[in-house]
Amino acid sequence: MSIFRHVMFLDFKEGTTDDQIDTALSGLASMPDQVPGILRYEFGLDAGAMEGNPDLALVADFASEADWRAYLSHPAHTEMAERDITPIKESITRVQYIVG
Repeated sequence: MSIFRHVMFLDFKEGTTDDQIDTALSGLASMPDQVPGILRYEFGLDAGAMEGNPDLALVADFASEADWRAYLSHPAHTEMAERDITPIKESITRVQYIVG
C-alpha cells in the first residue's frame, strides 16, 4: 500500500511569541481528532542543531491524494490555519510525495 505524504516547513515571523507558538502547536495537535483520513500526523519545533533550519516541521500521511485534499479543505483545518498559523507565518514550504 502506498502512502500520500505531505511535509510542511514553517518559518515564524520575527516577534512571534511563545503563546502564539503554543496556540499553533495546540491547533495542529487537534487535527487528527477533527479531520478524517489522517493516517499519521507528526510535527515539532526545530531542535536548533543546525543554523538556518525552518522553525517548525510537519509530516502527515494519508491513504490517497484525495484524502489529503479533503484535509486541506476541511473546515477545521482551514479555520485553524487561518487563526493559528497565518498570523505567525513568515514563510512556508510544502511538498507532497508517494511513499512505497
